[in-house]
Order: sequence, then C-alpha cells, then structure tokens
Amino acid sequence: EHLPLVHGSSAKPAVARESLWYHSSFLIMAEAMGMGVLGIPHATAQIGWVWGLTACVAFGLVSTYSSLLLGRVKNDAFAQAESYADVALAAFGPAAARLTRASVLLTWQSILPFFLLACAESARTFAPWALLDTPTWLLLVALLLLPPLQLRTLHQVAWLSFASSVAIVAAISA
Repeated sequence: EHLPLVHGSSAKPAVARESLWYHSSFLIMAEAMGMGVLGIPHATAQIGWVWGLTACVAFGLVSTYSSLLLGRVKNDAFAQAESYADVALAAFGPAAARLTRASVLLTWQSILPFFLLACAESARTFAPWALLDTPTWLLLVALLLLPPLQLRTLHQVAWLSFASSVAIVAAISA
C-alpha cells in the first residue's frame, strides 16, 4: 500500500516526489479555471451583478476557510493521513473510515453523470454538423475519457491540467 522505504532506516514510508512546482501550478490553474469559471458569467447574468458578486465573494471565503481547516487537520493532527478515510480511521475508527470512503465514492459517482452530460453537450456544440443523439455523444465522450482516466497520480494528470487550462483560456478569449 505504501512505497518501499528509502535508505532502509526510516520508519515512515517514503513519499514519491516526482512533481515540480509547475506541475502543481498546472493542477491549481485547471482546478480554478474548471467548469465553474465557464458557468459563473451565465449564473451572474441570471441572478444579477449584486447577487452574483456577493455569491462569488461568499463562496470564496467559505472555500478559503475550508482549505485552512483541511490544512490544519492534515498538518497539525493527522500528518500521515493520505485520504479522508485515513483521518476518519485515526479519529473515529474503522466504521467511520468505511463510511467516509463510501461517502467519497458516492460523491464521485454522483458527479460523474453531470460531467459526462456537460462534456457531451460541449461536444455537440463543437460539432453541430454531427447529427448524433445524446446517448451516442455520451458513449463517445466516455470512450474518449477512458485512456486519461487510467492516470493514477497527480504528476501524471498535471499535463492534462495544463491542456485543460489552455483550452479554457482559448474558449474565453474567442
């Protein structure tokens, strides 16, 4: 489950540090400029400038506070934890770890259809001449996403994040 020990004497597992600072910046850019950035103008147009800006500031503050709390949990209380389930195991035991792991998986499973539909609609907009129905677009998108879904580390995903950020900047600039 952990990487082998490096230099033989360490009691704690070695951490693979293969990413450089720019890999992390690619990931952060892609996260910050994801689907939300493309949806914020539409949402603001629907609810108005005052409520749109208020919501952006409020959610930004909540996000910052949540990040600070997560950082404190990881750095101060559970430095060895690699997942939410690890924190739950250390804090509350195996039942909480199983519940947390199931909750995280359920969350990802629940978000998947939204992203597949968003990708299918984007593909339909990109290629309006292709007269395909929604289930066909969904299947094509799922097949196209299958190879990148095999990437297992953030280091491997970093270059895809860079491409995603470039695509979003190009879409906004056009």
